[in-house]
Amino acid sequence: MGLIKKNKNQNENIKNIQEELEKLEGKENQGNPVKETKIIGSKVIKSENISYSDLALTVSKIENPVFSKVIKKSEINNVIPFVEKKEEFTQDIQIVSTSALEIELEEEKKRYQELNNQLKQKQSELENKIKEIDNTKEEIIKEANIKGQEIINKAISEAQKKAQEILEQAYNQGYSQGYNEIKNKLEQEYQQKIQELQKEIQNILNLKENLVKEMEKDIVELAIKVAEKVINKKIEEEPELVSNYLLELLPKIEQAKNITIWINPNEIEYVKLSKEKFKNLVENVDNINIAPDSRIEKGGCIIETNFGKIDARISTKLEVLKEIIHKNI
Repeated sequence: MGLIKKNKNQNENIKNIQEELEKLEGKENQGNPVKETKIIGSKVIKSENISYSDLALTVSKIENPVFSKVIKKSEINNVIPFVEKKEEFTQDIQIVSTSALEIELEEEKKRYQELNNQLKQKQSELENKIKEIDNTKEEIIKEANIKGQEIINKAISEAQKKAQEILEQAYNQGYSQGYNEIKNKLEQEYQQKIQELQKEIQNILNLKENLVKEMEKDIVELAIKVAEKVINKKIEEEPELVSNYLLELLPKIEQAKNITIWINPNEIEYVKLSKEKFKNLVENVDNINIAPDSRIEKGGCIIETNFGKIDARISTKLEVLKEIIHKNI
């Protein structure tokens, strides 16, 4: 941004020089003498064949001159090479500014690509782990269903066998004498077996539901731990991460006159280096204060303005991630 402002100022200076020289040439053609010419020099920019100054050239009649150097009409010819080379001078500045911007943009693109590749790799690892957990969950549920069916089949088989035994006993003892008694007994035992079977089935269903809930909880916790490890590792490898995050976040704040940025004490000195950049990102801001807060984890921050607070702590982001995962499971 500083380079762009500098190029803008240089272009304005060149425009001023061109206008003054056109005035000078017009007065020469009309036969009006020029009494005095002033040149104020600042920074020299070198081209291939000639050196130029970032000049403010003014032609005027001065009664009380206050300039560093005065050039008479007879010396104006010394300025002519500058006029002849002004177009080349403008091109040099444009080439330098364009090249610098392209280099800066290329570096930003490379850094963005590296971060994007790392994020994709970590995302792939997390997806593979979640798939592995899903497969384990399905196997447990499948085994529970098989076990439940075995219990049901066994209970039915035993009930049928017992009923057959009772019927055979009744037949042997005399069908006519013990029919009612045997029938009632058989019905009671049958109802008892049915109740036991229903209870067993309900226990299996409850076990299945509990297993699913436990697996969902484990999946969420695992995802949060993986994300937390990835973030902490990223923060240790790139201490400038919080500054870069602020550079993205601050332009979204509008109409704030006073801003306080709360960060981890271990990162405050590093973040203060970018304070001037922060000011340039917020329109009409009067003051930006950077203060330490030990309750904030490394890599996170809280931005406080006269309109409210923005909580950008790592722990807050992880809680949001946990809620998203719960909703999608």
